[in-house]
Amino acid sequence: MVIRLNFLHEIVAIKTKRERDPLKLAMLGLMVVILLFAGYYMFRLQTVSALKSKVNALKTEWVTKEKEQTANKAQIEELNTVSNKVAALEKWVESRFLWAPFLAAIDQVVTPEIQLNSLNGVATRANEMVTVTIDGIAAGAVARQEADKFRGDLEVTLGEDFTKVTAIFNVLEDQRDKTVTVNGKPLPTARFSIAVKLSREPKTLVTAP
Repeated sequence: MVIRLNFLHEIVAIKTKRERDPLKLAMLGLMVVILLFAGYYMFRLQTVSALKSKVNALKTEWVTKEKEQTANKAQIEELNTVSNKVAALEKWVESRFLWAPFLAAIDQVVTPEIQLNSLNGVATRANEMVTVTIDGIAAGAVARQEADKFRGDLEVTLGEDFTKVTAIFNVLEDQRDKTVTVNGKPLPTARFSIAVKLSREPKTLVTAP
């Protein structure tokens, strides 16, 4: 029987232990690295999840805002349409010609010797003028003089409210075969047609201080 004695077993054990220590350290290092990577991955995962939640919230808010913006845009367009119509109406109202002062002036100068048959007027913005044609019959001892008096009185009276007033005869002729009764007297007549022109803009009223 052969007996072997190992007097170097302690040295071998120390050597083996030294050889195993770097392996343990490497394993520990690897585990630490794995833990770090796992922690970093969890951190990034939470960050991405938070960003996704924020993005989803922003998308939801954007959809809501977009709907509100669409509704507001429609309201704004409707308000602009109404505003344009109101502006056009105001412009039309401000630029229209008021016939009441003109008719009032005619009413002031018409006498029993004057009979008006027709009145045709045009007020245009093209030349800023109003053109009116007045047809009628004048009666009197000298009918043509009554017609001319009416024309002159009309021109003066209109000149009190308007500028650039002219009143001229287009037609003035005696009607020898026609008479009218005024205040119980038969009077000869004359047919007339007067062209009246005046500025659309009335005179500016000046109030005394």
